[in-house]
Amino acid sequence: MNYKLLLFCCLFGASTLAGQTGSSKTLLSVADLGYSPFTGLAEQGDSIHFSYNNNMQLSLQKAWIYSNSGDWAMFSQSTDYSYDAQGNLLYSLYQWGDDVSGWEDKYRHFYTYDSLNHQLSDVSESWTGITWQNADSTIYTYNFFGNLQSATYQNYRVLYSYNAQNLLANELRQSLANGTWKNSQRIDYSYPPDELKPSIKTTYYWLNNLWTRYSRQVYTYSASGKL
Repeated sequence: MNYKLLLFCCLFGASTLAGQTGSSKTLLSVADLGYSPFTGLAEQGDSIHFSYNNNMQLSLQKAWIYSNSGDWAMFSQSTDYSYDAQGNLLYSLYQWGDDVSGWEDKYRHFYTYDSLNHQLSDVSESWTGITWQNADSTIYTYNFFGNLQSATYQNYRVLYSYNAQNLLANELRQSLANGTWKNSQRIDYSYPPDELKPSIKTTYYWLNNLWTRYSRQVYTYSASGKL
Protein backbone atom coordinates (compact mmCIF):
# COMPACT_ATOMS: atom_id res chain seq x y z
CA MET A 1 0.00 0.00 0.00
CA ASN A 2 1.25 3.49 -0.85
CA TYR A 3 0.89 5.04 2.61
CA LYS A 4 2.11 8.48 1.53
CA LEU A 5 -0.51 8.69 -1.21
CA LEU A 6 -3.19 7.28 1.08
CA LEU A 7 -2.47 9.73 3.87
CA PHE A 8 -2.12 12.66 1.48
CA CYS A 9 -5.61 11.94 0.17
CA CYS A 10 -6.97 11.39 3.65
CA LEU A 11 -5.48 14.60 4.99
CA PHE A 12 -6.88 16.84 2.33
CA GLY A 13 -10.08 14.93 1.75
CA ALA A 14 -10.92 14.71 5.43
CA SER A 15 -10.18 18.37 6.10
CA THR A 16 -13.51 19.22 4.50
CA LEU A 17 -15.29 16.87 6.86
CA ALA A 18 -13.33 18.15 9.82
CA GLY A 19 -14.79 21.60 9.50
CA GLN A 20 -18.34 20.29 9.58
CA THR A 21 -20.43 19.95 12.67
CA GLY A 22 -23.90 18.58 13.12
CA SER A 23 -26.24 18.22 16.10
CA SER A 24 -23.46 19.32 18.50
CA LYS A 25 -21.07 16.64 17.20
CA THR A 26 -17.64 17.55 15.82
CA LEU A 27 -15.34 15.19 13.95
CA LEU A 28 -12.26 14.55 16.11
CA SER A 29 -10.62 11.63 14.35
CA VAL A 30 -10.84 9.17 11.47
CA ALA A 31 -9.22 5.75 11.71
CA ASP A 32 -8.91 3.04 9.08
CA LEU A 33 -7.52 -0.43 9.81
CA GLY A 34 -6.93 -3.33 7.45
CA TYR A 35 -7.02 -6.88 8.80
CA SER A 36 -5.24 -9.99 7.58
CA PRO A 37 -7.64 -12.56 6.10
CA PHE A 38 -5.32 -15.27 7.44
CA THR A 39 -4.69 -14.21 11.04
CA GLY A 40 -7.56 -11.81 11.61
CA LEU A 41 -5.10 -9.31 13.11
CA ALA A 42 -4.75 -5.67 12.15
CA GLU A 43 -1.73 -5.25 9.88
CA GLN A 44 -2.06 -1.83 8.29
CA GLY A 45 -3.96 1.40 8.65
CA ASP A 46 -3.92 5.10 9.33
CA SER A 47 -5.50 7.53 11.77
CA ILE A 48 -6.08 11.28 11.42
CA HIS A 49 -6.85 13.53 14.39
CA PHE A 50 -8.35 17.03 14.19
CA SER A 51 -8.17 20.04 16.52
CA TYR A 52 -10.13 23.30 16.35
CA ASN A 53 -9.79 26.88 17.52
CA ASN A 54 -12.35 28.75 19.64
CA ASN A 55 -14.41 29.47 16.50
CA MET A 56 -14.54 25.76 15.66
CA GLN A 57 -12.25 26.22 12.66
CA LEU A 58 -9.74 23.49 11.84
CA SER A 59 -6.42 24.43 13.45
CA LEU A 60 -4.44 21.18 13.41
CA GLN A 61 -4.32 17.82 11.64
CA LYS A 62 -2.13 14.96 12.77
CA ALA A 63 -1.77 11.70 10.90
CA TRP A 64 -0.49 8.41 12.28
CA ILE A 65 0.27 5.14 10.55
CA TYR A 66 -0.25 1.67 12.03
CA SER A 67 2.98 -0.31 11.91
CA ASN A 68 3.42 -4.05 11.64
CA SER A 69 4.72 -4.07 15.21
CA GLY A 70 1.27 -3.12 16.42
CA ASP A 71 2.09 0.51 17.24
CA TRP A 72 0.87 3.82 15.91
CA ALA A 73 3.77 5.85 14.46
CA MET A 74 3.96 9.48 13.36
CA PHE A 75 3.81 9.82 9.62
CA SER A 76 2.63 13.24 8.47
CA GLN A 77 1.06 16.40 9.76
CA SER A 78 -0.73 19.43 8.42
CA THR A 79 -0.79 22.20 10.98
CA ASP A 80 -0.71 25.91 11.77
CA TYR A 81 -3.96 26.98 10.18
CA SER A 82 -4.60 30.62 11.08
CA TYR A 83 -7.59 32.84 10.30
CA ASP A 84 -8.55 36.50 10.35
CA ALA A 85 -11.38 38.01 12.39
CA GLN A 86 -13.86 37.27 9.57
CA GLY A 87 -12.94 33.59 9.53
CA ASN A 88 -10.89 33.70 6.31
CA LEU A 89 -7.96 31.29 6.15
CA LEU A 90 -4.73 33.32 6.17
CA TYR A 91 -1.97 30.74 6.48
CA SER A 92 -1.36 27.00 6.40
CA LEU A 93 1.78 24.91 6.83
CA TYR A 94 2.22 21.33 5.66
CA GLN A 95 4.87 18.96 7.06
CA TRP A 96 6.00 15.38 6.57
CA GLY A 97 7.25 13.51 9.61
CA ASP A 98 8.14 10.17 11.12
CA ASP A 99 9.45 8.75 14.37
CA VAL A 100 13.04 8.78 13.11
CA SER A 101 13.62 12.19 11.54
CA GLY A 102 10.79 14.10 13.24
CA TRP A 103 8.77 16.79 11.48
CA GLU A 104 10.07 18.50 8.35
CA ASP A 105 8.52 21.53 6.62
CA LYS A 106 7.35 20.87 3.05
CA TYR A 107 5.26 23.82 1.88
CA ARG A 108 3.11 26.68 3.13
CA HIS A 109 0.35 28.91 1.79
CA PHE A 110 -0.47 32.58 2.33
CA TYR A 111 -3.94 33.91 1.47
CA THR A 112 -5.27 37.48 1.09
CA TYR A 113 -8.80 38.91 0.83
CA ASP A 114 -10.53 42.17 -0.01
CA SER A 115 -12.94 44.11 2.22
CA LEU A 116 -15.84 41.95 0.96
CA ASN A 117 -13.99 38.73 1.93
CA HIS A 118 -13.30 37.78 -1.67
CA GLN A 119 -10.08 35.81 -1.90
CA LEU A 120 -7.47 37.82 -3.82
CA SER A 121 -4.45 35.55 -3.77
CA ASP A 122 -3.00 32.18 -2.80
CA VAL A 123 0.80 32.13 -2.69
CA SER A 124 2.57 28.87 -1.93
CA GLU A 125 6.20 28.29 -1.01
CA SER A 126 8.22 25.08 -0.74
CA TRP A 127 10.99 24.38 1.76
CA THR A 128 14.35 23.52 0.19
CA GLY A 129 15.90 22.42 3.47
CA ILE A 130 17.65 25.77 3.75
CA THR A 131 15.14 28.42 2.75
CA TRP A 132 11.60 28.93 1.46
CA GLN A 133 11.20 29.43 -2.27
CA ASN A 134 8.16 30.39 -4.33
CA ALA A 135 6.30 27.32 -5.63
CA ASP A 136 3.10 28.70 -7.14
CA SER A 137 0.71 31.62 -6.94
CA THR A 138 -2.87 32.39 -7.91
CA ILE A 139 -4.34 35.87 -8.26
CA TYR A 140 -8.12 36.39 -8.36
CA THR A 141 -10.17 39.37 -9.60
CA TYR A 142 -13.91 40.03 -9.39
CA ASN A 143 -16.43 42.09 -11.33
CA PHE A 144 -18.82 44.75 -10.02
CA PHE A 145 -21.34 42.10 -8.93
CA GLY A 146 -18.74 40.16 -6.92
CA ASN A 147 -18.48 37.34 -9.45
CA LEU A 148 -15.10 35.77 -10.10
CA GLN A 149 -13.68 37.47 -13.19
CA SER A 150 -10.24 35.89 -13.52
CA ALA A 151 -7.93 33.38 -11.86
CA THR A 152 -4.31 33.82 -12.91
CA TYR A 153 -1.73 31.14 -12.17
CA GLN A 154 1.97 31.15 -13.03
CA ASN A 155 1.60 29.67 -16.50
CA TYR A 156 -2.09 29.92 -17.33
CA ARG A 157 -5.24 31.83 -16.50
CA VAL A 158 -9.02 31.42 -16.64
CA LEU A 159 -11.29 34.32 -17.60
CA TYR A 160 -14.98 34.21 -16.65
CA SER A 161 -17.88 36.04 -18.29
CA TYR A 162 -21.57 36.19 -17.37
CA ASN A 163 -24.88 36.64 -19.16
CA ALA A 164 -27.54 39.31 -18.60
CA GLN A 165 -28.96 37.26 -15.72
CA ASN A 166 -25.55 37.30 -14.01
CA LEU A 167 -25.07 33.56 -14.62
CA LEU A 168 -21.77 32.06 -15.74
CA ALA A 169 -21.78 32.04 -19.54
CA ASN A 170 -18.19 31.38 -20.52
CA GLU A 171 -14.83 30.17 -19.24
CA LEU A 172 -11.79 31.02 -21.35
CA ARG A 173 -8.51 29.27 -20.58
CA GLN A 174 -5.25 30.74 -21.83
CA SER A 175 -1.65 29.58 -21.48
CA LEU A 176 1.38 31.82 -21.13
CA ALA A 177 3.98 31.40 -23.88
CA ASN A 178 6.92 33.78 -24.37
CA GLY A 179 5.15 36.46 -22.37
CA THR A 180 1.93 36.26 -24.41
CA TRP A 181 -1.42 34.81 -23.38
CA LYS A 182 -2.68 32.32 -25.97
CA ASN A 183 -6.09 30.70 -26.18
CA SER A 184 -6.25 27.00 -25.30
CA GLN A 185 -9.79 26.07 -24.24
CA ARG A 186 -13.28 27.59 -23.97
CA ILE A 187 -16.36 26.33 -22.16
CA ASP A 188 -19.79 27.80 -22.93
CA TYR A 189 -22.89 27.40 -20.76
CA SER A 190 -26.51 27.68 -21.92
CA TYR A 191 -29.55 28.06 -19.68
CA PRO A 192 -33.27 27.47 -20.21
CA PRO A 193 -35.49 30.55 -19.69
CA ASP A 194 -35.77 31.56 -16.01
CA GLU A 195 -33.48 28.76 -14.87
CA LEU A 196 -30.35 29.09 -12.74
CA LYS A 197 -28.71 25.81 -13.74
CA PRO A 198 -27.15 25.20 -17.17
CA SER A 199 -28.78 22.81 -19.60
CA ILE A 200 -25.87 22.64 -22.07
CA LYS A 201 -22.12 22.74 -21.52
CA THR A 202 -20.00 22.91 -24.68
CA THR A 203 -16.21 22.63 -24.70
CA TYR A 204 -13.97 23.96 -27.48
CA TYR A 205 -10.24 23.78 -28.12
CA TRP A 206 -8.21 26.41 -29.95
CA LEU A 207 -6.74 24.66 -33.01
CA ASN A 208 -5.21 26.33 -36.07
CA ASN A 209 -6.50 29.72 -34.88
CA LEU A 210 -10.08 28.45 -34.73
CA TRP A 211 -12.36 27.24 -31.95
CA THR A 212 -13.03 23.55 -32.57
CA ARG A 213 -15.86 21.90 -30.68
CA TYR A 214 -14.64 19.01 -28.59
CA SER A 215 -17.59 17.90 -26.45
CA ARG A 216 -21.17 18.79 -25.56
CA GLN A 217 -22.99 17.81 -22.38
CA VAL A 218 -26.75 18.14 -21.93
CA TYR A 219 -28.26 18.30 -18.43
CA THR A 220 -31.83 17.74 -17.30
CA TYR A 221 -33.21 18.33 -13.83
CA SER A 222 -36.11 17.11 -11.76
CA ALA A 223 -38.78 19.41 -10.42
CA SER A 224 -36.79 19.71 -7.19
CA GLY A 225 -33.72 20.88 -9.15
CA LYS A 226 -31.73 17.69 -8.82
CA LEU A 227 -29.56 16.62 -11.76
